[in-house]
Amino acid sequence: MGADFDTRVALQRHSGAKDKFGQPLKDAWADVAQVWANRKLGVGVEQVKAGADMATVRASFRIRWRAGVDSGMRLVEVGSGAVWDIQAVLADRRENRIDLACEQINPRT
Repeated sequence: MGADFDTRVALQRHSGAKDKFGQPLKDAWADVAQVWANRKLGVGVEQVKAGADMATVRASFRIRWRAGVDSGMRLVEVGSGAVWDIQAVLADRRENRIDLACEQINPRT
């Protein structure tokens, strides 16, 4: 683990779990792997969606290259529990890394 990879994250994907009516559970996620990442916070934006104040934060997480990472996944910071939706996967196999463009949307209270 290099000095820059100082944030432990869990890569997750939808688990495929269903409710008693056979409908997919929206918030059912399963860990795929835990990896070290380098987090770089980007910009934050506040806006109103459907009458509710929302704060959007963008960040980039760099991880070592691995197969199977896609934009349908999310990552969770192991220490804080912060959840990030992966918006784009920018893989560089030659450099043995993946940059994950992520977004976190939180209701403002």
